[in-house]
Amino acid sequence: MAEYLALGVKAVGLTTALFPLDAVKAGDWARITGLARQAVSLLAGVAGA
Repeated sequence: MAEYLALGVKAVGLTTALFPLDAVKAGDWARITGLARQAVSLLAGVAGA
């Protein structure tokens, strides 16, 4: 994803990437939180570059 964002895109859709169906069905909020944190870290790294 970092390479994609480095191209200068202004928006991305992360619905299924952040909320996998199996995690939502299982109520695995720890997994979903972890995925969200990873996405924020990645986006912050690209935005700060």
